[in-house]
Amino acid sequence: LVDQFDLNREIAELSFYVYDVGLIGIRDYILQKNFYELTSEEVEEYKKHPIYGYEILKNIQNLPKEVLDVTLYHHERLDGSGFPHGLKGREVPYIALFIGFIDDIAKKLAMNMSMKDIENEIEKKFPGEFIERLKEVPIGD
Repeated sequence: LVDQFDLNREIAELSFYVYDVGLIGIRDYILQKNFYELTSEEVEEYKKHPIYGYEILKNIQNLPKEVLDVTLYHHERLDGSGFPHGLKGREVPYIALFIGFIDDIAKKLAMNMSMKDIENEIEKKFPGEFIERLKEVPIGD
C-alpha cells in the first residue's frame, strides 16, 4: 500500500517501527485490556500515548519530522473524532492518516470484524481513496 499511495517508503517504514513507542508510558494492565472494556479514566490515560511517543522521539537528531508527525497524530481522523488533539481534515498530516489507517484496519481484522463492518466504521474517518484501495487488497471475509 505504501507504494500505491506514493509515500516515501523509508519514512513509512521507520514510522511503522516507532509510531506506538509512547505506549511504554501506559500502565501494562491497561494495555492488556480490550479497549472497549476500559474505564473512562483508563481511556484518557491511553489517549496520552501519542504525546508520550512524541516526547520520547523529538530530540533524536536527524529523525524526519514526518516520523514525529506520525507518532503524534496517528490517532487523528478526518472527522475530528481522533486524539490527542481532535484535528480535522487537512490538519492531519497525510502520512499520519495512512499509518493510522493501517493500524486501525489491522486491529479490526484481529477482532474478526468483517470487511463490510470495517468499511462502515471507518467511512468518514479516513480518505475515500484509502478505503477504495483497501477493497483491492485480498483480505478474506
